[in-house]
Amino acid sequence: MPGGSRTLYHLGREYLYQNRADQAIAVAERCLAEYPATYDCHMARASIHLHLEEYRQAITRLASAIVLRPESGTARHHLGVALENLGCLDEARAQYRLALKLGFPGAVHRLSRLDTPGRGLLPPVKPKRRMDGCGEPLPAGAEPPRG
Repeated sequence: MPGGSRTLYHLGREYLYQNRADQAIAVAERCLAEYPATYDCHMARASIHLHLEEYRQAITRLASAIVLRPESGTARHHLGVALENLGCLDEARAQYRLALKLGFPGAVHRLSRLDTPGRGLLPPVKPKRRMDGCGEPLPAGAEPPRG
């Protein structure tokens, strides 16, 4: 059905906003099953992973979204959020900078919070312990472009 992925995307979003994560997951998984090559389905599932603080799983879905829509600053920003929450701050900064370059202006606030805690729009957060895996290659498609 044309546009069906958007309907499922929005339905899943509403479930998540209502703290009905199980239903949001079911809708996102249906979206992925019916529209596997659709950016919105991968972003929906990644957003649920972020909401549930499942950052490593979010990275996998975000990599798929980036492959489908490499010009998306939103996907790069969300990848930065996942990396930041895993304590991979250098990698998060790189993704936030790329998000800015791709037209996602909100990434400037994430960079500001990392670089000048307490002075930007976002409140400072306690730094996360750097997790194993920081510095390792990201899944295919999620690496920042070279050059």
